[in-house]
Amino acid sequence: KKFPAIVFIQGSAWKKQNVYRNVANLGALAKKGYLCAIVEYRHSEIAHFPAQIIDGKNAIRYLKCHCQEYHIDSKKVIIMGDSSGGHTSAMIGMTAKTDKFDQPINNQNCHVSGIIDLYGAVDVTLEDGYPTTINHQLPDSPEGMLMGYNIRENMETAQEAVVKNYVNLDFPPMLILHGTKDKTVFCQQSVDLYQALIAAQKEAYLYLVRG
Repeated sequence: KKFPAIVFIQGSAWKKQNVYRNVANLGALAKKGYLCAIVEYRHSEIAHFPAQIIDGKNAIRYLKCHCQEYHIDSKKVIIMGDSSGGHTSAMIGMTAKTDKFDQPINNQNCHVSGIIDLYGAVDVTLEDGYPTTINHQLPDSPEGMLMGYNIRENMETAQEAVVKNYVNLDFPPMLILHGTKDKTVFCQQSVDLYQALIAAQKEAYLYLVRG
């Protein structure tokens, strides 16, 4: 038997990920019949953007190459991530049918059937986008370390990592969830992304969890 797969990317402020952090939650999805795989990408302390996107795409290719071994339905793969992982997941899913941020390791494609963005840090350029980050957008901030420079001084260049800039590409439906009192990632990031998706006539769903 083959199962639909959820490829999960753990939030970590783009730093080294604790890939076991959400095993219990993913276990609940496994009980519902999904095969769950957790990706560990090159983190920002050893590689800047877009290394994270490249690694995530190749993780999908690896799973598809081994779909018989892992009993995966390669036509039913969903990419999902939370916080910084939401950013990475959205970027992977939205650019999967292009050659952007891609260095294929085999001849498999990295296409997905759906994208789930859980309170994703989807806009590194948004003013006050990270309310509790004192050094917001500076080189030693999480987003600054991701990009490898002072974002405040390179706003135009940093647009390359802003998810809403890719809404006109060909990609599957997207589900976005965010808490309204999130002090780590301002929920306005999700609202802006959703509005851009709807303006581009994409199939998208946004759930804001009050409080």
